[in-house]
Amino acid sequence: MSALVFTGSGQVIAIGMWASPIPVIPIVETTMLVGLRHILMGLTLQPWYSQLPVPAAYGSYFLLTDESWGLTTVDFQRRPADGAFLGGRRARLVRLLGHLDRAREAGRSGYPRSVRVGS
Repeated sequence: MSALVFTGSGQVIAIGMWASPIPVIPIVETTMLVGLRHILMGLTLQPWYSQLPVPAAYGSYFLLTDESWGLTTVDFQRRPADGAFLGGRRARLVRLLGHLDRAREAGRSGYPRSVRVGS
């Protein structure tokens, strides 16, 4: 799930609403509602991101996390916008590569078939 949904709160929501059959539309709607806070965070960064090249600014908005927003606002108040904390780009890439690596290893070892939960 982490490879598809880059939001911890979205994952918690999805697991909390999980049922049979899976209520896809309510899960997506609720996750989007919780994610609306990123619009407000993005608006606060607009004065600084407007000084960056358009691809860098849009990429930063797309990969914005709560943590990177906090670090970026503090950093941009101290010095001009230089793109030092451009969202969670590196964090998301490392996270995705880690999931892909674990999936590859699991496929080789038969991990999903060999693990049992409970007795």
